[in-house]
Amino acid sequence: MLKYFLFLISIPLSITGIFGQKMTEKRLKAYVFLSDECPMCQGYAPVLNQLAADFKDKGVDIIGVFPNYYATDSSILAFKTEYSITFTTIKDSAFQLTNHFNASITPQVFLQNTEGSLLYAGQIDNAYFRAGKRRGTTSEYYLKSAIEAVLNNQKPTTGKTQSIGCVIVRD
Repeated sequence: MLKYFLFLISIPLSITGIFGQKMTEKRLKAYVFLSDECPMCQGYAPVLNQLAADFKDKGVDIIGVFPNYYATDSSILAFKTEYSITFTTIKDSAFQLTNHFNASITPQVFLQNTEGSLLYAGQIDNAYFRAGKRRGTTSEYYLKSAIEAVLNNQKPTTGKTQSIGCVIVRD
């Protein structure tokens, strides 16, 4: 089953996420692992919405992945409504994407090109220095910088950062 699923995410397809959003094949996909109960994910909602808007017409999909088996369609919809989420979201209660990327924290991001190469993994930015503890000023925009580098046919200067946030509960 997992082998079949991984094959599906590696070929050009048009996929429908929950609530009928169409996910079309694009040049880059940023899979952002989220939890509807994580305060840091809630805090990052405006940042992710802005990234989705900024890169929408440049071949970049921001895809929110809810990896917890207890997240329901209604709790995800409530999260999307409360935080005005504009990007595609999917539920990963069987942990297929979670296991594929070895995601362990929310929020945690994995930037991938259409060939399936992982270009960046880790934090969205450095707004937090510890789980739930914000810096006074954000000075590093890891995901945005990685996307911009790839769109400019360059390799991201930072390929991986240590994620900070809420642990993904698998049982």
